[in-house]
Amino acid sequence: MINNFVSGLILLFERPIRVGDNMQLGEIAGEMRRIGLRSSTVRTWEGAELIVPNAELTSRVVTNWTLSERLRRIDVQVGVAYGTPPRR
Repeated sequence: MINNFVSGLILLFERPIRVGDNMQLGEIAGEMRRIGLRSSTVRTWEGAELIVPNAELTSRVVTNWTLSERLRRIDVQVGVAYGTPPRR
């Protein structure tokens, strides 16, 4: 519990992750919704809200997709049927 509290202070003062950032922690990917002293809340792209202990956010590798720039690239696959005219 003390580890989570100290980690929460680090997150609040150092600010490697801010509310609204798109982040990924292992298999968890989504938007940071709340940063508390003991735990933080991440909303996944599927709509689930996960409560993550702050010690996890300071001890594991976290990918912050929007730390320095709010713009982000996403890849979208588009299928086209064979025989479709290229201009269409």
